[in-house]
This record gives sequence, C-alpha cells and structure tokens, in this order.
Amino acid sequence: MMPIVRVTLVLGGTAAFLGLAILGWDGRSAFFAHPARVALAVVLAVVAGVSLVADGHLRQGLREDRGNRWVSGAVALLGLLAASRPASTDRQACWTLDGETMRWVGVVLFATGGALRL
Repeated sequence: MMPIVRVTLVLGGTAAFLGLAILGWDGRSAFFAHPARVALAVVLAVVAGVSLVADGHLRQGLREDRGNRWVSGAVALLGLLAASRPASTDRQACWTLDGETMRWVGVVLFATGGALRL
C-alpha cells in the first residue's frame, strides 16, 4: 500500500506543474488545442502514475547541513519558472526554434527522460 503522503505529493506536484503550464498558455482550451501539448500532458500523467508504483524510495542518508537551506527556495523558484515560462514564451513565439518539430522533439525527450528516471 502506498503512503498517502507520497500519493498527495506526486499528484499535487503533477497537477501544480501542469496547471502552471496551462496558465502560461492562458487557459485549458488554448493549451489543449495542440496535439503535442496533449501528448505531453498524457506522458506527464503516465510518468506520475508509474512513479507511484515504481520501486523507488528516498534513503535517509547523511544529515543535511542546515546552512544549505537556502537551496530549497532556489530550487522551488527554478521549478516554478520551469513550469510556467516555456509555455508562456511558446505562446508569445519568443525564443522558439522551428515550433512544430521542436514541440514533438520535446515530447519525445520528456518521455525518454521520464522513462529513464523511473
């Protein structure tokens, strides 16, 4: 049986990440209007679902140095930017390369990375 904390964190984090991407596209209808973004959302859901049943865990390991707590805030900020800025810049056609092809390359890279991580 899966601990409720793990399920909550995985599903909550996945929903938050996808929600920020949807906000970057100015709503659900705009985000899901393109097949590559639909495929990306499906891959994200599959990776999140598989991660719940994958046999991975976090080991306790060494104690953390309390002086490094600032890193958590920096990583959280980078995660928020990584979730929202790509969708926003793609919508505005800013910093994009060969739109259609690169979207599908991104979906394949995301799926490959998710599979390797698991």
